[in-house]
Amino acid sequence: MYDLPFIASDELLWKNFLYLLQIFLYFILAITVISLDVGIIFLGVQVIAELNILSNYMKLLNEKIKTDPKFLRKIIKRHCSLIENLNLLNDIISETSILKLILTCTTILFGITFLITYTRGIANYIIIVCGGGLGLTICILGEFIRIKTDKLSDTFYLTNWYELNLKDQKTFLIILGMAQREYGLRAAGMYDINLYTFLQVR
Repeated sequence: MYDLPFIASDELLWKNFLYLLQIFLYFILAITVISLDVGIIFLGVQVIAELNILSNYMKLLNEKIKTDPKFLRKIIKRHCSLIENLNLLNDIISETSILKLILTCTTILFGITFLITYTRGIANYIIIVCGGGLGLTICILGEFIRIKTDKLSDTFYLTNWYELNLKDQKTFLIILGMAQREYGLRAAGMYDINLYTFLQVR
């Protein structure tokens, strides 16, 4: 606790009130961070589910193209929907993610600074662990999305594309080009959000 000028007091009730206020503020901060993480995870799970559906559509290409000649168009629509939802998710979490990464770095720096001075204080270790956990959830989500999008082009390429007619092969190349682009979460539209970024911040 730090004594603020003009309101510092040695009274027992005042000091207990300050401790209660500090606990209350920590509790509010923890609830805010957890609710933000849960909201982002739910939005990310929807994008991961769309990636799984698109991957399953691509795996079914060999059977479905014979019965449904417009099946490649359905894959294109699914892919465009996925890109649109991924961009929407990026827009929603853009500011939140960069703030989380900055807070993670700052908290870890403060924790290490306090740890150098007070090596036996358990609170310093708790600060470092909590600071590291601030950006972990969003980085794990970004890593899952990156892995799933990287597998899309491989999944699509493993179909029997050489058996398609010329028109469908041209459509196949368009979809393959879309699938080979790198998609994922970005903090402030500039920095990739994945486990490598989390390790760099730490």
